[in-house]
Amino acid sequence: MCEPTNATRAQWAAQVAYCFGSNPQCRGHLNATPADIDDGDIGDLLVDLMHLCRAIGLDFDERVDTARMHFIADIAEEPAVERTITLQDVEEITYIRATDKGGEAWQKYDQSTELEPCGICGEDISDGWRSRESGMPVCNRHVALPGMAASRE
Repeated sequence: MCEPTNATRAQWAAQVAYCFGSNPQCRGHLNATPADIDDGDIGDLLVDLMHLCRAIGLDFDERVDTARMHFIADIAEEPAVERTITLQDVEEITYIRATDKGGEAWQKYDQSTELEPCGICGEDISDGWRSRESGMPVCNRHVALPGMAASRE
């Protein structure tokens, strides 16, 4: 089987971007559900989007940064759900980082210069934990370290 060229990959990504961008009516014709998608599909799509950005002269990393800001704003608008993130494999170097049971990486931060909303409850916080994947900040009351319950400050 022949490997597709980078131009072909960019074309595939362009078709997906078109469906989600300027032509929203095509969204109703897509039959895939989240259950049909696996990790490789997401990776392949991201690579193809990188090829598309390169082909049309856009900075992919800038698009990811903008998308992350929109994602954080989107989840901040969701109704608050009380949940606790139980951390394991905690390491302390010059900062504290850990992974939760789902494998998501988190990092402790203190005294941010600007307040930002907790991604779970929406409370404005200047310190807490931040997802290393999504960038979502979470206040300390939603985090439990091994052997400790989540604090309910």
